[in-house]
Amino acid sequence: MQNEFFLVPWAAAGISTIVATVFIVVISFFTKPLDKAYIDKLFAK
Repeated sequence: MQNEFFLVPWAAAGISTIVATVFIVVISFFTKPLDKAYIDKLFAK
């Protein structure tokens, strides 16, 4: 018995995009922000 979501590549890509986005949001709550001095150094003109 196969899962119909994964018979079509577009469905699998959509599901994996949703799962990855949720993981990014959850992980961002557990990491500390970068220092402002480091950010300024990255985007210095």
